[in-house]
Amino acid sequence: MTRLRERLAKHMDGDRQFVDVLSMVAIYGLEAVTEACAAALEEQVVSSAHVVNLLHRAAEPERPAPLQVPEALRLCSEPAANCDRYNQLLRPKVLRLIESVNPTSEDVYASPTDRTDESPAPEGHGQRAGGEPGGVEPEEARPDELARATPAG
Repeated sequence: MTRLRERLAKHMDGDRQFVDVLSMVAIYGLEAVTEACAAALEEQVVSSAHVVNLLHRAAEPERPAPLQVPEALRLCSEPAANCDRYNQLLRPKVLRLIESVNPTSEDVYASPTDRTDESPAPEGHGQRAGGEPGGVEPEEARPDELARATPAG
């Protein structure tokens, strides 16, 4: 640990890093921290983050052994990935989407230069297609029942 402290002293924040290493003694014990410091020096990676990482990795519990699967539950043949079935599910949705946007099949293959702009004026901020001002329609023009049921005046 003394050699690690000497190497850390060369860094601007070396004191803070060494305090981080010393704080690990309360969690892992002096022996484990000493071993981690020796491993960090051996690997020539001198930083508190590396020492703490070594401590955490050494403290991880061992993974349990894999479960023994009874022979009756084992697969005889592994299923193969088949993306074509997924694509078949997508095709009808994509076709419906294309048809809803472009009702004729000619429009699907038309290039942007083949299309003409049918509106006399471009839509601007606060305008509808055709240059009409946007906003709320008058109540008389609204077809819903609330507009008819509202008394005038």
